[in-house]
Amino acid sequence: MRQLETVTIAVSDTEEMLPGTSFGLNNLQLIDMDEPAARILDAVSGQIYSPLGDMVHTLEKGGSPAQQAAALNVIFDKVILVERIKDLSRTTIPLTISLKPGDQLHHANKQLIISIGDIKYSNFTLFNLGSDGTINFLDPHTESPFNDSLTIDIGKAYELPLKVKPPFGADHFVAITSRKPMLELHKELKSVDGQTNPAKVTKILEKYLIADADRQVGVHGVFTTGVLP
Repeated sequence: MRQLETVTIAVSDTEEMLPGTSFGLNNLQLIDMDEPAARILDAVSGQIYSPLGDMVHTLEKGGSPAQQAAALNVIFDKVILVERIKDLSRTTIPLTISLKPGDQLHHANKQLIISIGDIKYSNFTLFNLGSDGTINFLDPHTESPFNDSLTIDIGKAYELPLKVKPPFGADHFVAITSRKPMLELHKELKSVDGQTNPAKVTKILEKYLIADADRQVGVHGVFTTGVLP
């Protein structure tokens, strides 16, 4: 997969950043607001915005410079991971992933449905990357009490009901179908389930997802807010 260049992010109110934060950053460069940047960090609110102006995550206030730097590293390790997955999806047979009722900003407690269509292979993998970089392995859980099947129906959309809850911002759902079961991939993704370690997920996917005709890969962003309508 393509190696992403260092991510640049413009910072408003740089005096609000704790001294020393920038020294602990990996693959991330803080620049002034008057320089061109794809992403913006509001240092007062802790909110991070995408190139399209969507709020993707809110950093927790407080903490040491090392803690602030570590949180930023995780968020942008996720940015790199999502871009690599998008690159990979372009080299495989497309999966259609959509969100019901639509891709607008969704508020806390809203009921949503992730729908996956154009499925060519029955063996299935689904996981989520939370706005804070947390990995959530969703399907399949073949062990008790879930007893999920390794496969889903071809020719029929797979649908997963969701409820909007914290952390708010930009979640990304990643779906993979394959000709053969990907049991080792499942094992390694489960090993990081609940962790904030997108850099490790990047290595896992690079190990197992070879871009060939026997895979489908799709990723879809879901943008949420804790502010009630």
